[in-house]
Amino acid sequence: MQGSYVLARNITSKNGNDQPLSPPQRLLDVECSGWRELLRDALQMDYSDWKQLEREYPAEWVRELLTPLPLTVEAREGAPTARVVCQSLLDVLIVTTQLDGIRGLRQRVCRADGCGELFPFGNYEGKIYCTYECAHRQAVRDGRKRKRQAIEKARNKPKKAAVRTNGRKAK
Repeated sequence: MQGSYVLARNITSKNGNDQPLSPPQRLLDVECSGWRELLRDALQMDYSDWKQLEREYPAEWVRELLTPLPLTVEAREGAPTARVVCQSLLDVLIVTTQLDGIRGLRQRVCRADGCGELFPFGNYEGKIYCTYECAHRQAVRDGRKRKRQAIEKARNKPKKAAVRTNGRKAK
C-alpha cells in the first residue's frame, strides 16, 4: 500500500469542474482508494497470507476481507447451486476477491510504464506484462531509451587530442 488514510491534500471532483469535494465525498474517495489497494494487494498474494495485510491496512478491513463467504446452497433444476447474496458493491468486490483467492488465482501488476493493470499469470512465473501489446510497447520504450543513452554517452565522451610527430598530424 502506498500512502496514508489521512487526507492531507485538497481533492477535487472528477467531473472536471475542479470544485473541492465535500467532507463526506473526501472520506468516501479515500476509503474507496484504500479498499482498492487492499484488494489489489490481496490478489497478488496467496490466500493463506492475507492475514499479513493487517500490517499495512486497517485491521477491521482485513477482518472483513477474511470473513467467510455468505454462501447458501440451493437445488436448482436438480443440481446443487451455490449462491452468494451481497448487500453492497463492496461486498461484491470482497466476494470476488475471496473466490479468486480460494481458487488460487494470483494476479500481478503489469510492469509496463503507465499500465498498472492486474492480470492472472497462471503457472508462468516469468510473465510480467498483461498483454503482448504492453510487452511490445515497453520493449520499444526500453530500446529507444538505450539508444538515447548511447548517443548521450558518445556526446559526453572526451575527444582524444591529436598528437603531432615531426610537425605532422598523426593518423
